[in-house]
Amino acid sequence: MLTLFGFASTNELWIRVLGALVLTLSFYYYAMARHGTRPVVAATVRGRLFFCGTLIAFVVLGLAKLPLLGFAILEIGLALWTWRELKRMNNEQ
Repeated sequence: MLTLFGFASTNELWIRVLGALVLTLSFYYYAMARHGTRPVVAATVRGRLFFCGTLIAFVVLGLAKLPLLGFAILEIGLALWTWRELKRMNNEQ
């Protein structure tokens, strides 16, 4: 999948470790969505925006290739969507 996004293919363990971490985090996100833990969901918005800033910095500093911005832009949109939904839910109460 890395080559689809313009990154070099690798056999290093780090890519599998990252994949396992992302899958683990998805279990937490699923539980939060099902059980409505708003403070934790709100914290993810800040964390996700920080992560996006880090990805953008990697590209600006020349440490990563331009396609990484696509992930950052997508995640920014999803974080803002989450933030908007949290605000909407707070206004409904």
